[in-house]
Amino acid sequence: ARAGHLEFHQLALGKSPYELVVLVQAYNEEDFITRFLAEAVAIADGIVLFDDGSTDRTNEFASHEKLILKIRKKHNDGFNDLAKRNLLLSFAQLIPSRWFIFLDVDEIVDERSRPALEEVIKRSDADVIEAGIVQMWGDEEHIRVDLPPPSVGGVRWTPKLFRKKEQMRILSSKRHHFKLTPYETDKVERTRIIIRHYGNISRERRLMRYERYTQEDPDRAYQPSYEHLLAEEATLKPIKILYEETDP
Repeated sequence: ARAGHLEFHQLALGKSPYELVVLVQAYNEEDFITRFLAEAVAIADGIVLFDDGSTDRTNEFASHEKLILKIRKKHNDGFNDLAKRNLLLSFAQLIPSRWFIFLDVDEIVDERSRPALEEVIKRSDADVIEAGIVQMWGDEEHIRVDLPPPSVGGVRWTPKLFRKKEQMRILSSKRHHFKLTPYETDKVERTRIIIRHYGNISRERRLMRYERYTQEDPDRAYQPSYEHLLAEEATLKPIKILYEETDP
């Protein structure tokens, strides 16, 4: 089906209601989309994908039996993460799921965190769950520690999971780097769920992101600096150490 500048395809419904559905956006991620879908279905009952006008084969490769809905934008119109998240939330309102999780296509829930994720969605005393985002750097085993705030010790805690509510919309004056909370609540919990971010794993990817971010945000309105992406050297530590440290 088509609606203005959007194409959308309902692909599956499966069991109802779902326990957890992934909300994900992608742009020119043909090299990663297949792996992402394989990892996402290991933690969730379904996936809603928003392809933000990819010019590569992302849309073609985005295929899986648990892909509930696929939305495709005809043209990418820039750096407006807020609009994209709220578009995903508008479609989420139509899906019978108890919980949702925001992920980018270059983010994967660390396998060692899956038990914690399974436990948290059974809870009735929390509405929003914060997870720790870590930057994979150079390889699959190491994260970068010396990142600018709000990261602490290489971990940036941010709301990622949220219980479905009647009204869900992110309100922010920023288009990027805002708090991913789709409603007001004081039931926010931080748990030891670690999400691997692969967007900066290689120097090539870091240079691409630096170029895009600085073009879209020349005045640094959304983040004070992007210079850490150009670093020739970085302080790293094995990701497994996070599971040996005390809770934050």
